[in-house]
Amino acid sequence: MVKQPKSIKSLFMIDAIGATLSTILLGGVLVHFHRWIGMPVRWLYLLAGLAAVCMLYSWVSFTISHMHQPFFVKLLAKANMGYLTLTLMVVLCHLDVLTQLGVLYFLVEGIILIFLVYKELKTAANN
Repeated sequence: MVKQPKSIKSLFMIDAIGATLSTILLGGVLVHFHRWIGMPVRWLYLLAGLAAVCMLYSWVSFTISHMHQPFFVKLLAKANMGYLTLTLMVVLCHLDVLTQLGVLYFLVEGIILIFLVYKELKTAANN
């Protein structure tokens, strides 16, 4: 039996926790405070749905040991880049109505995702 790299499994867990948090915040919390952040509710639900897809993939990948391979980490990194790109486009389209709190939320989420994608691609390349 081939020993699976712990760093790959850890990345799936970190991503799963982050995607779970994003899903809860976007789809469960921020929709009730959308006036405070300025993002229309329909976009919050869309982003929450995409975060939920990433969450499901990450939890499944974390749980199933044969998915602890570089290919699956690269796939996750690409999904995160897609989510990040869409989020950036949505933020730019709504920049005129976003509050400072809304900009701060999406900025922090973006910075975290950029760091995570970097770690995922670096880990996939080294394994």
